[in-house]
Amino acid sequence: MEKRRWRVGVVERDLRLYLRARDRETRQSREKVTAAGTGRREASKLARDWEAELNATAVSLTRLRLSEAVELFESQKLVHLRPRSATRYRTACNRFVKDVGDPDIVKVNEMAVSGALARYGKDHAPAGVVAYARHIKAFLRWLTEMGLLRSVNVKIPKIDEAETKQGVSGEAFERVLAKVASVRPGDAEGWKRALLLCRYAGFRIQETTRLHWGEGPIAAVRTGTGTGWAFRFAGVGQKSRKTETVPAVPQMARLLDSWSVDGESGRVCRVGVRAEGSQRGSAIGAKFFREAGVVGGPHALRRAFLQEWSTRLAASDLMKLARHSSIATTLKFYIGQEAAGLSDRLVSAVGGDSRPGFGEFSGEFATECESPETTQPATK
Repeated sequence: MEKRRWRVGVVERDLRLYLRARDRETRQSREKVTAAGTGRREASKLARDWEAELNATAVSLTRLRLSEAVELFESQKLVHLRPRSATRYRTACNRFVKDVGDPDIVKVNEMAVSGALARYGKDHAPAGVVAYARHIKAFLRWLTEMGLLRSVNVKIPKIDEAETKQGVSGEAFERVLAKVASVRPGDAEGWKRALLLCRYAGFRIQETTRLHWGEGPIAAVRTGTGTGWAFRFAGVGQKSRKTETVPAVPQMARLLDSWSVDGESGRVCRVGVRAEGSQRGSAIGAKFFREAGVVGGPHALRRAFLQEWSTRLAASDLMKLARHSSIATTLKFYIGQEAAGLSDRLVSAVGGDSRPGFGEFSGEFATECESPETTQPATK
């Protein structure tokens, strides 16, 4: 009979039932609390299931390589996730193996993780590094729960919220555009168009590679109203899963007029990245910013676009322009508006009102708030 490495039992503490697992090789132990109201019989079944799961993945720590641990993670954990989520985890884990050199799993520690994050940060924006760190942390935590790895503390990098929420000034954007030709000499014109779409149409960088003339998952189409141009987004690529048509703002409409040729079809931004390569597109866009010495990435251009129009449009209109699935996301662009701007609008509103006494004190407060020049007694 095969010897079981893990044994799981049921213990009672504080009127609750717990599952306690013990590793016979490493002497490690783990616990899981059962749901309130769980009976002894149901807890015993949960213990048997957990024990079977632990023993199914029980491999000697000295023989397991990191790439083999990733294969276990894919076959036993990722198969239960949505395809898109599984792909993100798989990409992050494979990159992690590449960054640390596929060592024995016992050599994966905090220093190895920090080095991997530093290398990843050379090619990606800060927000991308945070997402990468979270995926790696979840992967290593699963290995720890399975008894394949001792706990590794993964520190999630902190991003300066003031930097991530700010847009990009006109001068900084010009510097970014100037670096495109040196970073991507073969398809510089396509990448310049992609960045302009982010800045003057609020596109996400991965959306620019899927924009087509007339027909496509995202299409630039001529209209007979407004600015003369609109963007049609197929529901399959939207967070809201809704097909939407969004008019182009005047600046973007003028750019489309200058780019378009009668009868032209195909992609608007002809760049050397596949339509589904959104992560690759984000990395390339982030490199333009790094080379220009500008904080942020392509998404900062979308924020600048929405911040600019938040001073001119109602929240409901900005929500449609941004294609947000929730109004709460849109309102963040209004909450952050400068107090000085609000102050100027208040003064303008009072100064332009013709109603008697509007914006002025009355009664006893009027005397108290008069200027010193008007309250001085007359000289005899």
